[in-house]
Parts: sequence; structure tokens; C-alpha cells
Amino acid sequence: MMSRFVALEALARVHEVVEMLRVFIAALVGGAVGYGYYRVVGCRTGACPITANPYTAIAYGVLMGLLFSR
Repeated sequence: MMSRFVALEALARVHEVVEMLRVFIAALVGGAVGYGYYRVVGCRTGACPITANPYTAIAYGVLMGLLFSR
């Protein structure tokens, strides 16, 4: 009986690690897409609030990646 509990607990931990990894990868991909959007589309005048600065584009991409990961 005790070994079944230990196995379920280990499975729950693996599930938590997989969930955290999925969120991390989604944030990483979102940041890469944000930076890519900044490099390809960009904003030459500086009037675009998201794409005028690479840091805001990456932050916005990370945020979108996190939203899509759920």
C-alpha cells in the first residue's frame, strides 16, 4: 500500500516538472518571437510602443507565450 502512495507522489512531481518546463519553453519561444518581430517588422520612427524597443518586444512576446501556454 505504501509503495502505491510513493509511486503516485513521484508521478505528481514529474507532472509538476513537466508543467513548469512547458511554461518555461513557452516563455522562451514567446521572447524569441517578440525579438524576431522587432528585428523583422520593427518601428523606424520610435512611435510604436511595443516594437520601438527590443526589450518591450521581448517582454510582450514572453507575456503572449505565457498566455498561450495555459
